[in-house]
Amino acid sequence: YEQEVQESSAVLAHELRTPLNASMGRVRGMLDEVFPATPEQLELVLRQLQHLNVLVDDLHLLSLAQAGQLVLEKAPFNMAALLDERISWVRPQLDAVGRSIIARLPAALSVAADRNRIGQVMNILLENYLRYATSGGDLEISGELHDDGVTLTFSDRGPGLTEDEIHRVFQRFWRQENSRARRAGGSGLGLSIAHAICTAHRGSIVAQHRCGGGM
Repeated sequence: YEQEVQESSAVLAHELRTPLNASMGRVRGMLDEVFPATPEQLELVLRQLQHLNVLVDDLHLLSLAQAGQLVLEKAPFNMAALLDERISWVRPQLDAVGRSIIARLPAALSVAADRNRIGQVMNILLENYLRYATSGGDLEISGELHDDGVTLTFSDRGPGLTEDEIHRVFQRFWRQENSRARRAGGSGLGLSIAHAICTAHRGSIVAQHRCGGGM
């Protein structure tokens, strides 16, 4: 546990330091007149600060969830409609890589939960597909209604994970390939946030191999 805390602290320091140093360096460059103080230069600083703000918000969410204080605003909503909405958000990225999402959810699939938080989980899974699995083909999503809730399954044909990686995939800051994930903009917090949200709903999220390859 102590080793995990030390590793997480080291990664956290790095993740915070990177946008901070980039922002400070850019502002210092403008003050020293190395860079012109133009809207374009300020936009670069703003992007780094926005990245930092997202990271802090994500860490705050995880801290609340760990303390059992993540507030959920539960209300009935249609799961299929929510998924269609979130897929439409990533449609430009899908078109850019020539991929599609095949969703098979019953039209009347409804659940009482926090719509925004469940939508956040969908976003995380869709973004992970776009970052790591589009080379394997289209994404398939199915849904089932049970007496005690709803099951959503996201299935891809990406490179997959080893057994050890499957056990670590929901850990904070864990990345399958650090350098590739960093270039793609991932902080390593997405799946841990998805796990926290599902747990707060008294549900679960799991990763497993798919027959024929993928996850």
